Amino acid sequence: MVHRRRSRPTQLRRFSPEVRPKAPPEATRKALAWDLVLEIRSIDTRLGAVTTQMTGALQDYPTQLLEVDGIGPVLAVRLIGRCGRASRFPNADAFANYAGVAPVEVSSGHRAVHRLSRSGDRKLNSALHLVALTQVRMRNSAGRRYYDRKINEGKTHKAAMRCLKRKIASRVWRLMLADGHHRSSVARARPKAA
Repeated sequence: MVHRRRSRPTQLRRFSPEVRPKAPPEATRKALAWDLVLEIRSIDTRLGAVTTQMTGALQDYPTQLLEVDGIGPVLAVRLIGRCGRASRFPNADAFANYAGVAPVEVSSGHRAVHRLSRSGDRKLNSALHLVALTQVRMRNSAGRRYYDRKINEGKTHKAAMRCLKRKIASRVWRLMLADGHHRSSVARARPKAA
């Protein structure tokens, strides 16, 4: 399978004048392609605005999540938004179960197999999956070292990813819990307005 680099809308616009349609179907194809270029440009602009808005939201809601490899402003806001208060979970296991990253045993006969739960918050699970994928792709991240260690232990790619997602969920829960404690201590320390 050949992977091609995706063209940016500006690159497509540069090549568009060079294409001279000779028949009506080619003219229609060019018009449709140009519509797609304009749509991609519009989506790029909206994505930039949403990223700016989410980054601004984090200014008012400081968090340590940005210190984790693979978590930027957009994923941090997604994680915070999907979880709410981390203190509502009694422990990291409860959070992992809520996120759907706690392994579930599915056994048949003498064979014990673990898979990820299909229950839980699927959007939160998706955010944690993106963090795990990003960490695996980063050669010098702690997540990549953990993933490689699991592969060397004989686990499959899917099993190693399950383990990594579970580990990331525990770290995210601890950081969000610490953020909540920090915010509540800052709120208690502020003098009340008269």
